[in-house]
Amino acid sequence: MERYIESSSEEEIPEIDLTLRIQPYMYEPTRNTVVGDGSSSDSSIPTSDSETDDENNRRLQDKYWCDCGNCEIMTTVAECKCCFEVNIVDGKRESANLTCITQHQMFIDNCLNRNVLELAVYDYHCQRTTYPMSKY
Repeated sequence: MERYIESSSEEEIPEIDLTLRIQPYMYEPTRNTVVGDGSSSDSSIPTSDSETDDENNRRLQDKYWCDCGNCEIMTTVAECKCCFEVNIVDGKRESANLTCITQHQMFIDNCLNRNVLELAVYDYHCQRTTYPMSKY
């Protein structure tokens, strides 16, 4: 027969801060822009013309690009995407007959569940770094 010893001391078990300090795209690699000498004849490489710059600036000021009605203006153009603009996401949304991917049960279960996100951060951290998890 096992006996359990009850203790009223809170000092035996340290408190663990489980607050997630995650920012959007925090762990994504940054894109390195290589500036060429302009001698390339490859027309598939986008150039920085004023039309593209105007479009990018407009995306950061107005939500005209949002078709679902749930998008927010973010800090970078890459983050200003609607679920209608990403083919695979739009297909999932459309097959479920929803107005936005955020209403899809898969999105709710995987992207809005705090436990799933915390586990994903731990997994990502363990795969990418050799630092101890104590800072999280």
